Amino acid sequence: MNFDLFVTCTQLAGITLPQDRVIDGKDILPVLRGHSPSPHDTLYYYDTRKLVAVRHQHWKYHRRFRTDNAAFWPLQQGPFLFDLESDPNESYSLIEVQPERAEHLASVLEAFEDEMEKNLRGWL
Repeated sequence: MNFDLFVTCTQLAGITLPQDRVIDGKDILPVLRGHSPSPHDTLYYYDTRKLVAVRHQHWKYHRRFRTDNAAFWPLQQGPFLFDLESDPNESYSLIEVQPERAEHLASVLEAFEDEMEKNLRGWL
């Protein structure tokens, strides 16, 4: 994720990370060198400042979102659940087959959103 670049670059430059704020990123240089897997089990996806999806291990959950199809009103789509291991292109939602997993990831997404509202980490 892009927030890892800050931490990775500071590590490469030998600069100490700021201690007066929460730093979400991690040093991914070992990943870039092919020496280790990602240090993240869970990743969150934003559309500008709106939280829209969460990925935990190989599962990705997308919330409902609006899309504008030129000839039609804005439509509601989703939510979606994808197994990125078997469907890396996110073509087939498994939300009806795995409703418990989708509910769990939806609650993880909501908990993270609540946490971010309490600590904006620089967003004003």
